[in-house]
Amino acid sequence: MTKIIITISILLNFSICLGQYDWREGKVILKDGQKLKGFVKLSMTTDELISLKKSKVLFKTNRKGRVKKFDKKEINKVFYGSTNSEIGYFEYVPITKNKFELLRLVVTGKSKLYKRVIRSKNNGLFILLPNENFNNNRNYNFQNIPNNKGQIKTELIDQYYIIRDDEVKATQIKISSTEKFKENTIDYFKDCEKIVQYLENDLYEEFDIHELVEDYNIFCE
Repeated sequence: MTKIIITISILLNFSICLGQYDWREGKVILKDGQKLKGFVKLSMTTDELISLKKSKVLFKTNRKGRVKKFDKKEINKVFYGSTNSEIGYFEYVPITKNKFELLRLVVTGKSKLYKRVIRSKNNGLFILLPNENFNNNRNYNFQNIPNNKGQIKTELIDQYYIIRDDEVKATQIKISSTEKFKENTIDYFKDCEKIVQYLENDLYEEFDIHELVEDYNIFCE
């Protein structure tokens, strides 16, 4: 019984850690024009272990300062570890008609590309340890130390969304495989014959999504 409690405690500690973009220096710009400089923490979409119903922005003026919470109603932009005024900031983006999530702008133009990192689903009771790839910019895997209940895999995954100026919600572009990526992008960019030809001729792979959106904005404005 004691071992089970310890294992659950470790799991939850990892879940809480992975459920946040941790404190960093940053700036919050509110819809009323206020600019708040200090330290920022952002919510990360997680699985059922930690359920965050709304994306929140936490802010404090210094490391020991009082924490303030902001949401979509108040936030215009959030600069989280970035000072570039054109890209790299977070803002609330509609991913369904009624749901807005904090996403980071990575390509701007007629079609905007956003990114977020989510934690994949857990289906068992395991101790999770970060491997040597934990700080890489792409997907993250965790070593699994299974108990006698089975095995589980937990990873942090990049998700990409695209939205045009005249669209009411963003479209997710799946990069889990070349086939899925090609299918999604040909359908989304079907208004641009040149991009479709490039995709059909396999000139873009799933990790070329930044270049793809930039090219679309150049060729098909």
